[in-house]
Amino acid sequence: MKIFDTHVHTKEVSTCGQVSGARMAEIYKAAGYDGIVITDHLTPDYFRHDSKTMTWEQFAENHMSGYHAAKKKGDEIGLKVLYGCEIRFEGSVNDYLVYGMPNSFIAEHPEIFDMQIKAFSEIADKNGFLVFQAHPFRNDMKIIDPSWIHGVEVFNGKPEEDPMRRNAFANLWADTYGLQKLSGSDCHMPEQVARAGICLFNDVETIEDFVREIKDRNYIMLESPTARKTDISRFNI
Repeated sequence: MKIFDTHVHTKEVSTCGQVSGARMAEIYKAAGYDGIVITDHLTPDYFRHDSKTMTWEQFAENHMSGYHAAKKKGDEIGLKVLYGCEIRFEGSVNDYLVYGMPNSFIAEHPEIFDMQIKAFSEIADKNGFLVFQAHPFRNDMKIIDPSWIHGVEVFNGKPEEDPMRRNAFANLWADTYGLQKLSGSDCHMPEQVARAGICLFNDVETIEDFVREIKDRNYIMLESPTARKTDISRFNI
């Protein structure tokens, strides 16, 4: 059994993040996790800002900087670090967790933000990516045609914004349409660490292994029983 957090951000890429990739790896290792998936934000607004100093190819490469920092530290201390993203499309505030999409795909598709979720889901199916809608009942976000996604993040561990009620709605929506479920901390800062995740039945070495295990439903979900913030002082790091 291997414990992974499916939704983790770094300050190298996610402007709302407050923890470096390396430090994030250290904290999760101390918290007893076996691995994390770095899912830094990938949004049109980020590119509009970064395009002042970066080409599209540089922007795509920079999106991996937090992952690379976390993976380097993870390799040193024995924590698996995998690459994913949390994408947002033009004209929408919905967020989608994507697993199995290589960074090269981003670099080769500068039109990715204009695809919208329906078109992107068709591409994801053809290429073996997994797409889960993140926190679908957060303010201003909208549920979509369930055929456009593989599943839903039904437990989001951020302790703000009445998460238990919103998580309950997400769980009900997933049950109604038979969607697959995931649990993730949505960690941006120390007090959000290790609040959720999944327990995989088999070892995984790569994001391809992770995607396979999710597709085969070889996992159970982990959820924090309360909305309290995490006190990382108890991890002795």
